[in-house]
Amino acid sequence: MSEKGSPVAGSDYRVLVIDDHPLLATAVSMELQARGNVACQIVHTGEEALAEYVAADQSETAADAFDLVLSDMDLDEAPGSQAMSGIDVTRKLLEYDPEAKVVILTASHDRGHIVQANLAGAVGYITKDSIGDGQSLTTSVLRALRGERVYTAEIASVLIADSHGESAGPNLTDRELQVLQLVAQGLQFKEIASELLLSTHTVRDYARSLFAKLDVNDRAGAVAVGFQTGLLT
Repeated sequence: MSEKGSPVAGSDYRVLVIDDHPLLATAVSMELQARGNVACQIVHTGEEALAEYVAADQSETAADAFDLVLSDMDLDEAPGSQAMSGIDVTRKLLEYDPEAKVVILTASHDRGHIVQANLAGAVGYITKDSIGDGQSLTTSVLRALRGERVYTAEIASVLIADSHGESAGPNLTDRELQVLQLVAQGLQFKEIASELLLSTHTVRDYARSLFAKLDVNDRAGAVAVGFQTGLLT
């Protein structure tokens, strides 16, 4: 059975959380509600997820529709049905609704899972050990809700390598990727330092490191390569 999170007056978004670990699903739901003003509904199998998504989408009340689906990779089997993975759920949801947003939240770093989730149409792939705290998860979910793709530097590198038929892509750290994203937004190093709560000197060090990894000499070159390789979208 599905579980509705505690009602949140004036919630900005509705998210369907799919995870076969009730305690984890509840913790994720509570974090998103508390930090992101996101109303969550929890289900534990792929079958439940599809049924709830369709029912909400077809409701006469537009506010019932889900804005995003956050799915684990490995899911329980529904009684009398074959177990579906998060990738299966992503494919089926997008067959029903091509505009559906699905983010995979999983413990798996498996290269095949990462590539298949991307091919299935997921807009993000978040490993549970990269979250750190609830704020990191909330920030990623809110970015996905705004239409951004949500990947750590590690996941982005896997996808870049796959697109080029290589074994590894530019191996930027998460902080280097953050600096690159802010450079692409036109921020100067001093502004980036303020945004990331770092010193300007430290930001310059990150910039030099990412320039070297991307084999460029300046900010413009880094942004160009970032878009060419998919680090920036």
